[in-house]
Amino acid sequence: LRWDIYTTANSQLPVNDVSAISTDHEGNIWLSTWGGGVVKISPSNHWTIYNSSTGITIGDIIKALAVDIRGWIWINTNMGTAYFNGTVWQQLQPTETGLPGNDMDSISTDSLGNIWFTTAQNSIAVYNPDGLAPDLTQITDVTQHPESILLLLNNRYLIPDTNPLLENGRTLVPMRFIFEALGAEINWIEGLQQVEATIGNNQVKLTINDSNAYANGQLITLDVPPKLVNNRTLVPLRFISESLGLQVDWDPVIRAVILTGAGDSHGK
Repeated sequence: LRWDIYTTANSQLPVNDVSAISTDHEGNIWLSTWGGGVVKISPSNHWTIYNSSTGITIGDIIKALAVDIRGWIWINTNMGTAYFNGTVWQQLQPTETGLPGNDMDSISTDSLGNIWFTTAQNSIAVYNPDGLAPDLTQITDVTQHPESILLLLNNRYLIPDTNPLLENGRTLVPMRFIFEALGAEINWIEGLQQVEATIGNNQVKLTINDSNAYANGQLITLDVPPKLVNNRTLVPLRFISESLGLQVDWDPVIRAVILTGAGDSHGK
């Protein structure tokens, strides 16, 4: 096992404080640094430095870096965000992402070409150079959807055909939509108005308007039972998600339920 250490003393690295690393489609290594801008290392070990004197207009303190499906390089700083399309660096304005500020933190990209941004105080935003899907536009502007609840599964924004419902502090979601998104096998028993969902060795069983539910054969009393709304069956999200092996978190700022873990059939 061999380790090669690159520092300012033995390489073209501008500073030793490296904040992020990624690779693009051509095999280049991209580094973001705290005070030295961005570094590109080609497969042939050619180094290129991008900083405030060579095109990056938002400073040399780079907090985060990511590569999108186009091969564009995205960076976050405390002065905003910018991308490199292979030719020039272009700064992105807050009004384009819906983000109400410029103090950026982490950055991530998804398989649909969306770019996701987070901040310490101004929540999250999403942007796509080719245009966002209508339901994804400026999702951080909570004034646009005061009654809506957002769903994120493994960093993928879910768009149900019926809006989730918040009742007695519990989030209810459309049964078939969420089960299919989780990759669950579904069995609906019409006569009993009962549904079973299975992922691997995990199974849940629920009945409409019945607070008694089962997780792997164990009886669980629900705070809020499944219910019918606009001909859609809504089920308690936290119970089914945790019973099927996912972690469930709630972001009160953007009113988002964040699911992480196994069971994303669309991401396979």
